[in-house]
Amino acid sequence: MGVRFGRASGRRARGRCGIERRLALGVVVAGLTAGWAVAIYFLWRTNVPGNVPKVDEHALFSQSALDRAGDYDRFVRWDYVLTELAVLAAIAAYARWGARFTRESAAGRIGTGMLLAMLGLAILWLVQLPFGVADHWWQRRHGVSKVPYGEWIVDNWLGLGSEFLFI
Repeated sequence: MGVRFGRASGRRARGRCGIERRLALGVVVAGLTAGWAVAIYFLWRTNVPGNVPKVDEHALFSQSALDRAGDYDRFVRWDYVLTELAVLAAIAAYARWGARFTRESAAGRIGTGMLLAMLGLAILWLVQLPFGVADHWWQRRHGVSKVPYGEWIVDNWLGLGSEFLFI
């Protein structure tokens, strides 16, 4: 009698491996479920104050300050909405025409994936840059920020570089 190599022994080995994977997955899911249960238990016991005092903003701030705050908030909200619409349009365009870069790349699968990721990040950075500059201008106009424009752009550029390094 010798050692048999064939279909039966291969199936048994794959079966054991599959069982071990399922067992490990079950342990992970059970641990996450227990963690969520503990979090739910402690969060369920918290109390939210029911009697929040009513604050009259007109008694604390002048009408001109409230108007300026409303203007500031309105611009920031519209800047955010326009930024998100521009990002969605850029993502749609990149999804539509980005496959060309895959066909033209000679970097292999991993290199092409990294190239596409970095190119996508760069495109999104360029799309968001004018809206970020407008938001920074608005913050400087209202005295919220005193950072110079050049420094703000360099900081954003360094942030993009750190995202590239992360990839």
